[in-house]
Amino acid sequence: MRSLAEADKAVTSAFGHANRLRLINAYFASPAGASVLPGEAWAHVYRLLLWTDGTTGLAHCYESDKCQPGKPWYARSLAFHAWLADALEASAAEVAGRIDWMFQRAAQELAAEVVRR
Repeated sequence: MRSLAEADKAVTSAFGHANRLRLINAYFASPAGASVLPGEAWAHVYRLLLWTDGTTGLAHCYESDKCQPGKPWYARSLAFHAWLADALEASAAEVAGRIDWMFQRAAQELAAEVVRR
């Protein structure tokens, strides 16, 4: 079990390895993750690691500055987003609600820690 100081340090390094690992473990300990079959765990981890670019609304698969309209990776980002929606059996507009759990949680916990301090 991690100490409170270790957990606080992980939260303040919101997107660092220790916090990502802590959040993945928390997800699999939650009701949503507890029922995941071992053969499906990889898909859940990928979903946790994906995030949505706030500027384009597309699932992130490369540096966001290269994914803007007119930039080199924009067409690939659109294709990836469409593929991901298909894989998640969701509409393109629903993808953001199906991914981004870890980054949103890390940002919320970091903001709460900053306010607490």
